[in-house]
Amino acid sequence: MALGGVHLPAGVTSLETDAGHPDADLLPADAVILPNELRPERYFGAAPPAGHGEHRFLFTMSALSAPKLDLPLWNTPALVGFHLRDHLLARATLTAVSRTP
Repeated sequence: MALGGVHLPAGVTSLETDAGHPDADLLPADAVILPNELRPERYFGAAPPAGHGEHRFLFTMSALSAPKLDLPLWNTPALVGFHLRDHLLARATLTAVSRTP
């Protein structure tokens, strides 16, 4: 399940724990958490079923040629990915691997 944030300033190098919680007020000014594909505007953490083996989690950051995308905030990360392609300068992806017992 994807979750996305938009409008993070270029100088941001870290986020506080639980920054994506809608009531936490820990995001930088103008940054927005988008609804995930199931619609909640929150990251709930990884929860693969016990005994299900290895799971990969991808975290992707994109540098854009525009300071902001003029998109409705109800867009899901998949739709934002489609719209940002025309402004993409660079992209970095971190893959985390988790194995359930």
